Amino acid sequence: MEDCLGVWKLLESAGYSSCVDCGLDRGCRNPHMSYTGKGADSFLVIGEAPGEEEDKVGIQFIGKSGQYFRRVLRSFGKDLDIHFWKTNALRCFPQKEDPSSKVSFCRPAVLKEIEELKPVVILLLGGIAVESIIGYLWGGSTGGIFRWAGFQIPCRKWNCWICPTYHPSYVLRTNKDPAVVLWFRKHLENALNLSDRPYSGKVENLKDKIECIMEPYMAAFVLRDMLEKGKDKAFSFDFETSCLKPDGDKSKILAAAVSCEGKKTIAFPVVGDAVNALKQFLTSDVPKIGWNIKFEDRWARSVLGVDIKNWVWDGMLATHVIDNRSDITGLKFQAFVQLGIEPWDKEVESYIDADGGYEENRLRLLNLRDLLLYNGIDALVTYLLAVRQRKLLGW
Repeated sequence: MEDCLGVWKLLESAGYSSCVDCGLDRGCRNPHMSYTGKGADSFLVIGEAPGEEEDKVGIQFIGKSGQYFRRVLRSFGKDLDIHFWKTNALRCFPQKEDPSSKVSFCRPAVLKEIEELKPVVILLLGGIAVESIIGYLWGGSTGGIFRWAGFQIPCRKWNCWICPTYHPSYVLRTNKDPAVVLWFRKHLENALNLSDRPYSGKVENLKDKIECIMEPYMAAFVLRDMLEKGKDKAFSFDFETSCLKPDGDKSKILAAAVSCEGKKTIAFPVVGDAVNALKQFLTSDVPKIGWNIKFEDRWARSVLGVDIKNWVWDGMLATHVIDNRSDITGLKFQAFVQLGIEPWDKEVESYIDADGGYEENRLRLLNLRDLLLYNGIDALVTYLLAVRQRKLLGW
């Protein structure tokens, strides 16, 4: 009996308990297909699912789209079987099943392969691969491949690059549209140029960099001190508010966070002495960085009665300039694709939502320290992204 339990635990660790619930393996010639390839370049290619040809022989990417993919790689001097490991988000041929409905069943096995192989680069081909890996890290709906294609994401969890692009079958379905082929090749070229891991040392926890100041008088003192010592430096900042719009009866600025060039970041409740210190900061000459600055600008005018002085950067506008795709301009999304920072709003997400712009949200019910940490990371990441964006724009 103990031997049976030991075997079952081993199978569970490989994802087979999920396989029992999935049932996709029934009728497959080569079910539970694990990775193949020598991985000489420490690249892991994750496709969507085995096709009929792959199921016959138990090797990934040998069908029509796989052969096309191999030819493209050879044009870059790479052999899929030698330089890469290759696997799929689904390890069994889905036949007539919807692959997206089976992603969660195969994910444990795919994650186990990543932990085992420790690739430098993970190349994701298609939306199902994105849903498997980025859906795990991102923790929500991924929104499809077109939202993610072309980014080189510096993943903090595995210290590797995650590079999503189109599945070669999509390129073939477009009849090799020149624009699609161009972007597909460009995405692959950019990924193939990555040879080192994104992080050389320990990745710091952003929460450790936030100073939460509960006492208004102390927040005022620290903010004024930061302002005095940082007259020649740039500051990013962020507000947390009771509702979306500032001109209602329930509209209040609950907390604010200020970061001086990412080196010192404070977050505090906007009450008492902290209110005047915040006004002093907002009307000072120091350069100011925000994300969707019309939000803070409108709240400062309506609630604090001041005009914010010397805006120098709006991260959301910069995102539009760098990449005009829709649904990618949010702070959390850009923090993930540009800096590898996974969403930090899981603890507060349910407190933020409200019905309508003037309806009060539930942030007042959140533990104050949790609110300040969230607020502080918003401000800190806003600065870090501004630095990254200026580099991308060559400024």
